[in-house]
Amino acid sequence: MNNRVISINLKQTLTWGTVLCGLVLTSLIISISYVSQRYMLLNTYETNLRQDLSHLGRHLFTEFVEGNDNQISLTLKDYYSDGKYKALFLIQGETLINETQHSASGLQIFNQVISQAQATATLRTLDLTVAFDPNQQHFLAAIPISPKVPVVESADLVRLIAIYDISTIFLALRQQLITTASILAVFLILIIIALLSFTHYFIHKPIKRLIQVGNALSTKSLSSRADIVGHGELGVLAKQFNVMAQTLEKNWQQQLQSTQELQRRHALINSVFEALPDIFFIINTDGTILECHTGKSDDLYMSPEQFINKKMSEVLPSHAAKHFSQAIKSANQRHQLTQIEYPLTIADQAKLFEARLSPIPGTDQLVIAVRDITEKKRQEEVILHHAFYDSLTDLPNRFLAMERLAQQLFDAERNDELAVVFFIDLDDFKRINDSLGHETGDQILIASGERLKQSLREQDTVSRLSGDEFIVLMGGFKHTADITSVADMLIKLFHHPIIVDDKDFNISVSIGVAIYPLDANSPQELLSCADTAMYNAKSNGRNNYCLFNQKMSQQLSRRIEIEEALRVALNEHELEVFYQPQFYIENSDVFGAEALLRWHSKTLGNVSPAEFIPVAEQSGLIIDIGLFVLSTAINQAHQWQQHLDSDIRIAINLSPRQFKDPSLLKQIELLVKDIPIANRFIELEITEGVLISGQAQVKQTLTQLHQLGFKLSLDDFGTGYSSLNYLRHYPFDLLKIDRSFISDMLTTHESKALVKTIIAMAHNLSMKVVAEGVETLEQLRLLQQLECDFGQGYLISKPLSAAQFESFYHTKIEPVKRSS
Repeated sequence: MNNRVISINLKQTLTWGTVLCGLVLTSLIISISYVSQRYMLLNTYETNLRQDLSHLGRHLFTEFVEGNDNQISLTLKDYYSDGKYKALFLIQGETLINETQHSASGLQIFNQVISQAQATATLRTLDLTVAFDPNQQHFLAAIPISPKVPVVESADLVRLIAIYDISTIFLALRQQLITTASILAVFLILIIIALLSFTHYFIHKPIKRLIQVGNALSTKSLSSRADIVGHGELGVLAKQFNVMAQTLEKNWQQQLQSTQELQRRHALINSVFEALPDIFFIINTDGTILECHTGKSDDLYMSPEQFINKKMSEVLPSHAAKHFSQAIKSANQRHQLTQIEYPLTIADQAKLFEARLSPIPGTDQLVIAVRDITEKKRQEEVILHHAFYDSLTDLPNRFLAMERLAQQLFDAERNDELAVVFFIDLDDFKRINDSLGHETGDQILIASGERLKQSLREQDTVSRLSGDEFIVLMGGFKHTADITSVADMLIKLFHHPIIVDDKDFNISVSIGVAIYPLDANSPQELLSCADTAMYNAKSNGRNNYCLFNQKMSQQLSRRIEIEEALRVALNEHELEVFYQPQFYIENSDVFGAEALLRWHSKTLGNVSPAEFIPVAEQSGLIIDIGLFVLSTAINQAHQWQQHLDSDIRIAINLSPRQFKDPSLLKQIELLVKDIPIANRFIELEITEGVLISGQAQVKQTLTQLHQLGFKLSLDDFGTGYSSLNYLRHYPFDLLKIDRSFISDMLTTHESKALVKTIIAMAHNLSMKVVAEGVETLEQLRLLQQLECDFGQGYLISKPLSAAQFESFYHTKIEPVKRSS
């Protein structure tokens, strides 16, 4: 079936068709009108002529019969005078016998007519004959009037000849026709204009707009629309056109977005190719390289273009090609990522490469990402070494030591032997480290670790746990006597000085010994037992060893009980903050308090801070506990400032582990933000243990706290070995003299001199001094003489609950004031 449709130029066709149809119609109307009117006129005048000539012929026949020739002439003149006749005369044969004006020309016309055979035959008849000459626009009529009948010869026949001129009638007809044609033409023009206007506005213009929109759409101007209204075919077509344009625009926008996204992704992929150190190959299933991309073509022994259309087996050594062939086969079969590693020698350097092969979905191709992992492998080995070995001594660290200890316990159980942990701590190492510097201390640690390692068997493990703590793991023992002999050997091992930079250092050690399975059954418990035994060795005078025993086990159990109970103490609201008043030495007026933590356990009863604080510190619970103390004390100080004294101050201890918490500074800022209290009323006490590491983070945190307006106090000043250095490097506002110096300054001259020196030195550094443990009036008087600034102790008050402190604050301390 032929579905082809022919299209024409509708605008030109309608325009010219309308004009031509109008012209043809007008011409047809005018022609028909003219012909019909001409026919009617000819019939009318011919009929009238016949009637007139018949009447005239009968009249002239009568006159002929009577012989009245004059009357005949008068009658002819009378008829001729009508003006309708061009000629009116009588002839006999071909001879003019009676004439009027123009008879001669009429006879000439008649002779021309009768010279024609048909006309002659017609005019020779006896009947009235009328003939019309269209050229001359007149009728030629002949009627016989001879009195002699029948006529024998035509020459004897008398005829009346009349030439009836109707040219004026035809002229009038033409004028009428012209007028009619003009009217019709005007009417036709108006109709044509109306039709053309109609076609222009309702056909041409919509079609032109559709064409414009079509041209715009063809030039990708997809926002064009055909604004045609109405319910006609062109309106429906315009709506469909707009729907199509909208669909095209939407599809084009989507395609444009898709193209832009593809371009972005292509640019991203190219950027990734350039940024990554990998080499990317696109290969088919037989290993032929179709594409090669790399951002570091300088590292290749071939240019990327040289790889194209070659097989992987052709560009790689045989051993690497074999790996690739197997990997390609595996990736095609499993349709999943396949990874291989293979060595290559490039520029006389041995390198290790990693290749990842992944099938491209919907194709029979694979993408291969090749990366040089030589340095990565080296770094992994270094990282792995650092993960298991101490960075300073290169001995196994705690993690590796615990793994080996677990294996050692397994072997001991299988072989029915004893396994031992020797927990070794260098005596007075902190003094050497602080006085001579960390570099010297590090050299001593390295030498100590090497001395231990050289003195033991190859299967034994020497590990550095942290700081100056080492452990030795040994197995294969049958009797405890063999273990004590090893412990004696380890003690004597350090009787010889350690030489660092041509200097002799006499270092002794304290060793704790724990035996499997006599003391514990797990690595962690065994290590804790050895640690406990080591602390007992230190308390027994150092430079000796101590075997773990039942009493120590009880101490360890107590420690475990405290840790377990402490984990629930916060949630059970067993912890409470007490406040020990601080006062001016000069007049004993109380100005603030130090926040002190107290714990009444539901299972253990009252537990001393000296017992549970070290456990909290070691277990990490001190972080949450310290935050509880901070929040409680700051909130209490805010309440007291509102109800007791607007200038009351609070001192809060920060433990070493709490202070090194990265979130401490943020937590303190949030607390003072939520609790509206001026930072200058909060004093943060730092012990020397916080400062031992000398880390930059410690100094940065102290500086930030000081810049925020908090007061900083160095607690227990005088008990360390490098406290004077701390005063130079850290922004402290106060010093707290340890209670041991305050209690001895009345009995020993050295303690008194030291207290005096500390106070003078602090004042020279624009720092205030707080004396701890002021318990007697004599101590108070001496501190007044030494111009100490602040004090706290049992002389004024023991630590009080918040309610007790509020009652105490209003009490006058008359005896103290009098003594001052």
